Amino acid sequence: MENLGDKIEIQKLTKEQGFGYYLARPGEILNRKYEVKRLVGLGTASSVFLCLALEADTKEYVAVKILTADATDGNKQGVLREAEIMQAITDLPENGPLPSLLDNFEIEGVHGLHLCLVMNTLSPDLNAFRTTAPNMALPIHTVKLVIAEMLEGLNILHQAGIIHTDVKADNVFFDGPDVKTVEDDLSKNPVIVKSNLELNGKVYPIMGPQPLPHQHKWDDDPFLVELYGIHLADFSHAVWKDGEKKMSVVGSESLRAPEVILQTGYGPEIDIWAIGCTAFEMLTGRWLFKPDVEEGDPWTVEDDLLAKMMELTGERFADTNIFTRSPEWDRFFDANGNLRRIDTLIPVTFEDALKNYGTLKEEDAAAAAKFITECLHLDPANRWTAKQLLEHPWMYRGPPPSCNGAKFG
Repeated sequence: MENLGDKIEIQKLTKEQGFGYYLARPGEILNRKYEVKRLVGLGTASSVFLCLALEADTKEYVAVKILTADATDGNKQGVLREAEIMQAITDLPENGPLPSLLDNFEIEGVHGLHLCLVMNTLSPDLNAFRTTAPNMALPIHTVKLVIAEMLEGLNILHQAGIIHTDVKADNVFFDGPDVKTVEDDLSKNPVIVKSNLELNGKVYPIMGPQPLPHQHKWDDDPFLVELYGIHLADFSHAVWKDGEKKMSVVGSESLRAPEVILQTGYGPEIDIWAIGCTAFEMLTGRWLFKPDVEEGDPWTVEDDLLAKMMELTGERFADTNIFTRSPEWDRFFDANGNLRRIDTLIPVTFEDALKNYGTLKEEDAAAAAKFITECLHLDPANRWTAKQLLEHPWMYRGPPPSCNGAKFG
């Protein structure tokens, strides 16, 4: 959903089409406790509304995430586990950069029942933030801070037996603004109602998303960046490590780990793979594994991704038993472990790939490549854990901002 038109039209799709959004009205009271102010976010499985908490002791705004009717059914049937996992995260002694569940309830809409999750407000995602930077590449000190916070969150999740499965820049958010900033923004930017939908004789407004503001700039210096509040969020597709995984294909295509493509089963290591891809993307403004398939090509998107994985890692799938036993092995590989539909591989190192876009100094590219390498081993067993990666030399950012004369790498 890249443009506003798409975000309007998708809200008109029904539960039978795999969606079924709750079409809230500005000023509507949800569960007698939350007054809808505006739509602040929209995903394929939910919409997020900024609401005034009516029962709070002091004035407080919260985010109410309302799952689509289809996603609500998925949670009730155990295909999706967002509510269950959000509660588990909230119950942890320490949840660091992960969001907490403040409340939950169900409401009835025109498409059926909707599960509602109440959380603290967050400001726009990292991907939206990157659009303000030249070539969508961020300074290395910013990337290190963001990756460190993502790893802190993943370390907590993985120790709790939870796999995020959809780690990406779109699911990393900044702290929400204070009450005054929210009210100033509501005053300056009235709610956008872009369309209406008539169902069962009633007319429902369709709001356009209006994210909350933040004051951060892509070129903030290291001292300001160290003060960022970063959150790894959106557990729409999170699963228990030891639970039944009813979705065999997870994650965004360009961030998808090889074990997902080859259907060998997956664990927390797929989140680590996504960290490596995300680090590269933030440093260069480009996808590391961008599918390159045109009409008439004899290979598939999966073929192309597997080829690029071997080219960049310098590793072979044939050298790892879990892959050679894959039910998909014969579909992609011949008896010698070579791709069936792509004859020639062109090796390139992570360091050279980083240098190719001209966003990093040579020494910075070399250091970042060492970190990315440990995230992107083909064999999941060889990938570093979130805890190990937090201790990787590349993660060192120098003394905290309170120290005078701090040096940042």
